Amino acid sequence: MAHSVEVRIPFCQPRISSLYKTLPDDYLLDKKSVKKIVYQAAKSLLPESIINRPKQPFTLPITAMLNKKHILFQVLNDTLTSQSFINRGFFDYSAIKKLITQQMNEPNNQIADILWSVMILELWLKKTDSNFKL
Repeated sequence: MAHSVEVRIPFCQPRISSLYKTLPDDYLLDKKSVKKIVYQAAKSLLPESIINRPKQPFTLPITAMLNKKHILFQVLNDTLTSQSFINRGFFDYSAIKKLITQQMNEPNNQIADILWSVMILELWLKKTDSNFKL
């Protein structure tokens, strides 16, 4: 849970948490759900397909965000063509430049994931002012 999107904030309000602490366990748990009362409360508000779907991880729409029309694409391009990135020498700059061009012209999930990972590494190294060497 340390790296998840937190959507439980409304349930952490003091009025709510003090209420659920007074409820018996069978209001809160059953064999299928550990959030029984929450699901029952939402039943009239959400479609059955949402109520009964399995848990899903949160995933970023990286390919969509690394579209040439999205501002994040410019951040990617600026980061991975910066002198500090080139000087670091971790990656073959010509290969990275080729991937950026490919992503700009024909967005691709695999290329987007690679570029995202490299960009995040570079931003982290800049933020930590790291002199990390391979």
